[in-house]
Amino acid sequence: MIRVAVLGAEGEEAGQLQAILRAEGHAGELLPAGSTMQGDRFDLAILAAPDPARWPELLRAAGSQPVLLLASLDQDRALAAAMGAADAPARDYLIRPLRRPELRARIRVLLRRAHPERPAAEPVDIAGFRFDREAGEISRGGETFVLTRKEFEVALLLFSHLGRPVSRATLTEVVWSRDADLPTRTVDTHVSRVRSKLGLRPENGFRLLPVYSYGYQLEQAAGVETA
Repeated sequence: MIRVAVLGAEGEEAGQLQAILRAEGHAGELLPAGSTMQGDRFDLAILAAPDPARWPELLRAAGSQPVLLLASLDQDRALAAAMGAADAPARDYLIRPLRRPELRARIRVLLRRAHPERPAAEPVDIAGFRFDREAGEISRGGETFVLTRKEFEVALLLFSHLGRPVSRATLTEVVWSRDADLPTRTVDTHVSRVRSKLGLRPENGFRLLPVYSYGYQLEQAAGVETA
């Protein structure tokens, strides 16, 4: 699992970044903008600090670690100066607003630059289910379930938030991206298919419940073994 430090993100953007990273199978940790990245604790850093005056300092402090810098469109001069001062090859930037496909692509490129020998991402095990992002497959107890790519991503996001509610807005942003023009029932239809295909029912150890005027919450049913 890729370990990502998210420095200086605030409010809605912080939650958005965490949701996208979880859906990609990465472990994201929010840190204050002034934090230092020591040793090999993280594989990559996302620098979301709003103050561009600190960018060169923070980029230098990252050393050879891959860094993705988030900037606004009106920060082009500060961005050019910061990127020009960065002498490590694993540096890139992304202009807000965030879009999941672009963020995912930039992270993959940075990791390839910094770790060309890195093996494929390992499957993630959550509550007895195995999520294989490379193959786009979910399995449990030797059984492999047939899902579309979007259904896979909906399931992974729900399991990554096991016991916590996930809003329809987060599902839409993470799975379809901010700019997606979706029919009203698309999210609900995909959640229903995930429930059916994975057998997310109390007798199987799970409850996938609607949260009124918000979204959905996946819970483990008490008294049923799911490991």
